[in-house]
Amino acid sequence: MYDFEQPRFPSFSSIFCFFLCIFFVNCQKEVAPTTPTAYSPPSDLRKLVPLEVGNTWTYRFIQYSIAGADTSFDTAQIIDTFSVAGTKHYGFVHTSPSHWDPWFQGNYSESLDSSSFATYLCRNCLMLTNEHSVYEILDWGPIYLLKTPLEKGRRWTCTEADSFYMRILGTMSIVSADTTFDDPIGRFEHVIFVRQESDFLTSKFFIAPGVGIILQVTTNAPDGGYARELIDWKVK
Repeated sequence: MYDFEQPRFPSFSSIFCFFLCIFFVNCQKEVAPTTPTAYSPPSDLRKLVPLEVGNTWTYRFIQYSIAGADTSFDTAQIIDTFSVAGTKHYGFVHTSPSHWDPWFQGNYSESLDSSSFATYLCRNCLMLTNEHSVYEILDWGPIYLLKTPLEKGRRWTCTEADSFYMRILGTMSIVSADTTFDDPIGRFEHVIFVRQESDFLTSKFFIAPGVGIILQVTTNAPDGGYARELIDWKVK
């Protein structure tokens, strides 16, 4: 007498897994890999730099010298807008304007349009009152931080002032129009890296879309230099 085994049928779970594998194999055959779209910097700088009344940026300021390094903190806030010679300005004030920074001494202003982003400096810069009147005309600037098109290798004269200031401030150039910048407060994508060069100083500016200047490093040979590192910001 033969001992016949009962026929074994595949379980429901085995059948389901079989057809599921066929489905995924077919999907992989039908879906072609996609190529990531290359990043293109905005042609309108107003989409890059956030200038609105109430926006604030807090920086760690480090002054380097032969004696060592001195660290302080500074918060810059836009308090108002006004017009000078038909150009709209955003007026800034500092919470700690005591440190020496030739780009941002005391109060200052910035202008922004589709093709240029500039900082304006002056003696006792802007002197904004509660009525937001300008007591002293802007007498040093603009100093162009960015100009379109945002392309690697793009160069321009730092300021439109006379030859003395041009010699001091030199030229600006775009080192990279799309770089990644890792900072203790996070990672920034599509950062614009701009270099300033003159006979007196060399500066590096890193400007993140939707944030603004996240780092500035300036060397004043042979005296030393300083760095401004963004540690907090609130923008609209």
